Amino acid sequence: MIDRKKRVVRKPETEAKYKNYLMTNHKGCPFCFQDGLSRKIFNKFKYWYITENLFPYDKEYAENSILVPLRHIEHIWDLSVEELNEYWVIRKEMLGMDFDELLENMPREKTQIHYHQHLLKY
Repeated sequence: MIDRKKRVVRKPETEAKYKNYLMTNHKGCPFCFQDGLSRKIFNKFKYWYITENLFPYDKEYAENSILVPLRHIEHIWDLSVEELNEYWVIRKEMLGMDFDELLENMPREKTQIHYHQHLLKY
């Protein structure tokens, strides 16, 4: 079994930047744009957006974007019917064409409480 705490999915320099961010820049929810850092928004929908991952999983993937609900929620089961319906449209129409893998960290492993999914390309 892999010890997740020892598994690193970022290059050492990216991991160091992320750890520094967690220790010093954590002023508020990054996905609600409260942490003071600017992020590129690649696609914006009625209830969701796709943004860059400032600290990508670049050890294993060539690209890492993030799918985020606009509304601050903690778990997928907190989504409204409208948010879920749009989520499935996004998955069906966009994600399969642009990305190779979708990753959702489980609650015990998350470092950000705003629900999100990693969109990954090899």
